[in-house]
Amino acid sequence: MRRNYNLKLLLVSVLARTTTQASIPEHAIVVSPGDAWESTLQTADAGSVVVFSPGVYSSACNIQLRNDVSLVGQSGPEATIIDCSDSARHFHVTAAAYVTIQGLSLVNGQ
Repeated sequence: MRRNYNLKLLLVSVLARTTTQASIPEHAIVVSPGDAWESTLQTADAGSVVVFSPGVYSSACNIQLRNDVSLVGQSGPEATIIDCSDSARHFHVTAAAYVTIQGLSLVNGQ
């Protein structure tokens, strides 16, 4: 009975770690608040994974996404926020066929 309890506790611990922080693929582009993240998104190659470090990313937004990209908040939507200051859309998807947004809070945009 004791072994079973330890296994459940270990499993819960592992699950808690994996659900609170996204794993970063080797080929990912990591951006931080204060970086030129808007241009990074606009020039990202098809298939790119852009990982946002925790923080608030303020911008005029209306960022054009031209390729298939994945945008991932490293520590989840509570810790990673894109704030457009009520000025525009967050993203304008032009020629991209597939855009994934995960773990980001998008606020104050259209």
